Amino acid sequence: MSGAENYKNVYDDDFFAYTSGISWKSAQKVVPVFRELLPFCKSVADFGCAEGVWLKCWLLNGVEDVVGVDGDYVNTDALHISKEAFFARNLDEAVDLGRRFDVACSLEVAEHLSPESSRQFVQSLTRHSDVVIFSAAPPGQGGEFHMNEREYDEWRSFFRDEGYEAYDCIRPKLKGFHDVSFWYRYNIVLYVKQTVANKLPEAIKATKVDANAKIPDIAPPIFKLRKSIVKLLPYGLQNRLAALNSKLRSISG
Repeated sequence: MSGAENYKNVYDDDFFAYTSGISWKSAQKVVPVFRELLPFCKSVADFGCAEGVWLKCWLLNGVEDVVGVDGDYVNTDALHISKEAFFARNLDEAVDLGRRFDVACSLEVAEHLSPESSRQFVQSLTRHSDVVIFSAAPPGQGGEFHMNEREYDEWRSFFRDEGYEAYDCIRPKLKGFHDVSFWYRYNIVLYVKQTVANKLPEAIKATKVDANAKIPDIAPPIFKLRKSIVKLLPYGLQNRLAALNSKLRSISG
């Protein structure tokens, strides 16, 4: 079975209905933070947009030019953006939309892609913008179909190879936002191409991660312990536990 066929089997309407509800609640809190930090932003491309709830929030916060990219398994009748703004692409392969954006974003998507496509996925992001908002699950976070969990600095190395550096300007602003899903609060990092870094607002420049320092894990100790245990489990067991947790959460509302 090909990767594309497998994605169609696992990323169905029920999966997206569940994740869109969670994402919408977080996006309403987080996108205004993005807008505060990136006031110059007039166009956004979301790679792994699912039904487009994050892009809907960008629209509601004054960004009129939005584009979503995800697989052809997304039900376009359920989109929260126009169908014309959605591009069906296999994210395991190189993506080129033929234009650039003020901001590219990919939130909690890369861990769902094949490990072999990791570098290429980062190249797809950097191909489309000098400014990338990125988050991906670290080892032990757990979740459905998380076949590619990596340390923050592994992703950072891929971005650095493309001439981008990390800025930890978003996570401090989300501290205390307990109604925002923890994976966004703990994982979002801004990457900026260094040839344009001098144009950044001073508030962002001040948060550049030192070249000799690691991107810190800001999760609380209890969650770090959880990750250390979960990452020891086989992928299949992790996936089954995550699916059970999702089902229980959907039942409880």
